[in-house]
Amino acid sequence: MEDLEQLAEIVVNTLPREDDNVEEDGEEENGEEEEEEGDGDAEMNDMFYDLNIALPEAAGKPNGSMSSQEWARVIQTIEQARELGYSVVALNQVISGKLTPDHLKIWTAMPNMSNAQLSWSLQTGKRTLKECGSVSKVPRNGIRVLRRVTALISEADHGHSVSGTVTSNEYDLVAVRPLNEKMLMAASGGSWTNIDMISLDMAARWGFFAKHKTVGQALSLGYALEISYQGALDSNTRHQWVSNTAAVVRVTRGRNLVWTSGVQRAFDLRSPYDVTNLGDAVQLNKDLTKRGYYITMDTLLDVARETGVSVDSAEFAQAMDARDPLQTLRSEFAMPTVAQVTDNVEGSSEACTYLCGNSLGLMPHAARRAVNEEMDEWAHRGVVGHHRHTHARPWIGYRDRVVELMAPLVGAGIDEVGVMNALTVNVHLMMAAFYRPTGRRTRVLLEAHAFPSDHYAVESQ
Repeated sequence: MEDLEQLAEIVVNTLPREDDNVEEDGEEENGEEEEEEGDGDAEMNDMFYDLNIALPEAAGKPNGSMSSQEWARVIQTIEQARELGYSVVALNQVISGKLTPDHLKIWTAMPNMSNAQLSWSLQTGKRTLKECGSVSKVPRNGIRVLRRVTALISEADHGHSVSGTVTSNEYDLVAVRPLNEKMLMAASGGSWTNIDMISLDMAARWGFFAKHKTVGQALSLGYALEISYQGALDSNTRHQWVSNTAAVVRVTRGRNLVWTSGVQRAFDLRSPYDVTNLGDAVQLNKDLTKRGYYITMDTLLDVARETGVSVDSAEFAQAMDARDPLQTLRSEFAMPTVAQVTDNVEGSSEACTYLCGNSLGLMPHAARRAVNEEMDEWAHRGVVGHHRHTHARPWIGYRDRVVELMAPLVGAGIDEVGVMNALTVNVHLMMAAFYRPTGRRTRVLLEAHAFPSDHYAVESQ
């Protein structure tokens, strides 16, 4: 853990701040950029999000207020986020206790910004996201500003006040921060509906552990877990931040994580790519870190707009399918019908819901063609196919081609992967080669309902 903390400190201290004076080839940047040709409202190529620009503590109180200087700092932070390449930010109002309509009054006091699209009306404080258009499209050189509320939950009633109420529906994002293990279990188990994120204070001592079962429930319900890097910027809290963040990364395996800043001051913001480097400090690879402020957030925001759709409904599943960039691949697989898998000739002709890919995946249509090509090769060329193949796939070297495809999937080098046999055979070979029981460490733990052949392989040692 000390090594991780040192790495985090190095990363934080080397990240650029807003007052850094960057020069290239002896010439200072003049701040002018050439605009690309095209419509000014064209969609940006990269969409980066910071869903937690924190408002002052006073903003979270009913009928709370902010001074003109505080609003000026908020606008400065939004401008800095835009300069760093963020397309969407969310202003976070943290409340303690129950959410009431009085909490919305503060949003009418925000000064207007010419280059920002707000998701609410400054006159009425009401949500106007439809007037802003799709959240996935942001005008060039502009920024979308959303409203977020985070409820500090110490009692169940506090969670109910942000659970699909008229007031909570005025916010684009609703998050809860459980203050004890009981409330974390309640939030992760779906006790409160229409919650988008579960936020934990990564810089504080929790007094409980983030358990696999609890966090797994949250992930299965589609909730995102927030990691704010503000705690990593302070040397006094950095050790605790690294410890807590590494624990969350470990139990989630990098899934459904949302990286945010959680900062109030503009010079505390970091660019998206600097956040990626910070993820290295908690042993999270760059692709998974990027998903936390790019891919995951894009999906989160789109789904959050669809109020009234439960995450366990067919409508939610269909909406997610429609957003899936791999949706076109479905047609490349043979989908058994309900009648076929039930042996009922009078059953439904609709495709079944297939959830057995762990045992045997669906057959790609291309597989039949590939197998037939090999059968033809065997029939027409015989042993010659070992070295000279009509389709440039000589059998003698199949292993090398398969390993090149497998290595990236398992995160290993080509010289570290072997593709051979079936599972039971490999279990037997592995134990025959490496199982050398000595002393008291002589027992093998095996799942009770594993395939019988796997039991035979273990028991034969």
